[in-house]
Parts: sequence; C-alpha cells; structure tokens
Amino acid sequence: MMTRLTNNHIEFAEHIRNELSKPFSMDSCVVFSAFPSLGTGHFSIQLVDNSNPFLLVRQWNQDLGDSYALGIYNLDNVKIDEKKIKILDQDLFTIRDLIHADLGVKELKAIILDGVDFELRVIRQGQTNIYHWRTKAQISGKTNALIEKLVDVAGLQ
Repeated sequence: MMTRLTNNHIEFAEHIRNELSKPFSMDSCVVFSAFPSLGTGHFSIQLVDNSNPFLLVRQWNQDLGDSYALGIYNLDNVKIDEKKIKILDQDLFTIRDLIHADLGVKELKAIILDGVDFELRVIRQGQTNIYHWRTKAQISGKTNALIEKLVDVAGLQ
C-alpha cells in the first residue's frame, strides 16, 4: 500500500477531524469534538450507549517529528489516543436527559480569525442533528450543560 502524503494543511486538518469524530459504533449517540484553529488540544468525546455504557475520549497525539516543520504530512502516521471511561449511572442519566432537551446554537454574528471549532452530533431515534459553533455565547443553556457534563466526566479541561 502506498503512503498517503500531503502538503495541504487543510487536507491534513480534515483528516484529523475525521479520525477524531468518526463514530466508535452504532451505539454512539453523542459525539462532541473540539478542533482548535492553531496549536494543540484536538479531541472528541463520545457516549457509547450500549449494555455497558462508556465515554470514549480521543485525542490527537501531535508527535509528528520533523514532518510538521517541513509542511509534509503523512496521513497514515496520524496517531489518535483512545481512552474508555466508565460512566456512573447518575452521570449517564443526566447525559441522556440532556440529549433529549431542547439543544440549540445561535448564528455567529462576528468574525473570529482563530479559536476553536466545536461540533456536537446527537443521534436520536435514527436522526442525526449536527451543531457547530465557535463561542460559548452561541449555545443554549442545555447545550452548554451537556458539553460541561461530557467534559467533566471525561476528565478534560
């Protein structure tokens, strides 16, 4: 198999997004992802709601060696660290309740040159709702509560 190389940083960033946010299984009902425009901290948190529910935390391991400085990216060497986190019944109940709340994101009426692109994917009864935002002011209280609960249980800051 040929090595997949690119010098296109947008293609590289999109590859990382896809690797972080792809569903773990058909039982993934919530996927929250954060993609900083600059620097580090790319991650996703998924609720895998099966007979033994857990959170799956994925983080991009940015150890790229010299390739990053050279602007040549090997898509086959992207490393994503995964950790399964046991979820307590009370936390699971809270997250399930928030999933069925009135989640929402307002339109951004400003220009932000850098920052973090956030994405929340919620799968309910076979229908997927996808929300995108850049600032906390854009999200509803219930959406914020869901994100804060996921981040807290996952142990991320």
